[in-house]
Amino acid sequence: MTRVYRQDTAGHATMLHDAADGSATRIADHPSGVQVTSAGPRDLWRIVEEAHHHWQALHQPRREWFTFHVSGTGQTVTYTTEDGHRYHWRM
Repeated sequence: MTRVYRQDTAGHATMLHDAADGSATRIADHPSGVQVTSAGPRDLWRIVEEAHHHWQALHQPRREWFTFHVSGTGQTVTYTTEDGHRYHWRM
């Protein structure tokens, strides 16, 4: 997935694109509000929102508390809570 950010005098916009399936989302933030537009088979903004809600439920862990593992078979992100519970996400 790629992310492109643009800013101008009217506000800023972020574009998300997944070349694997052609899904795309544009998030435009202007003084009058936020506009989200999605196209393709997956709503990438919904995925971002779900990840944000999950991060909040984990009490907003800092990014340096996550570990990344990259191998020939894929990429994994891991977060371990103070009580030892581990969360894994395949990228």
